[in-house]
Amino acid sequence: MRDLAKGRPTIPTLPSGQQYYHFLESVLCLHPGIPPGSKIPAGDYKVSIMGYADLLERLKAEGLHPGWTRDDWLALARALDLYPLDGQD
Repeated sequence: MRDLAKGRPTIPTLPSGQQYYHFLESVLCLHPGIPPGSKIPAGDYKVSIMGYADLLERLKAEGLHPGWTRDDWLALARALDLYPLDGQD
């Protein structure tokens, strides 16, 4: 992420000395949701466990994230040679 940001002036810069992992949250998402009656721990400081609807709300909310646009994330995916499967959005 740092290397990509260096080459793209539109990507927000980090405060001096900060690493991108300080701005990212880890989530285990169960789709379409957590099955009723499941006994799943609430998560810990490393990962949150949630259903898809909750993940969408988390992604839209203000919080710890690097402030990248969709185009920035797509550029990172391309830089990592990540591509959608044929016929998939």
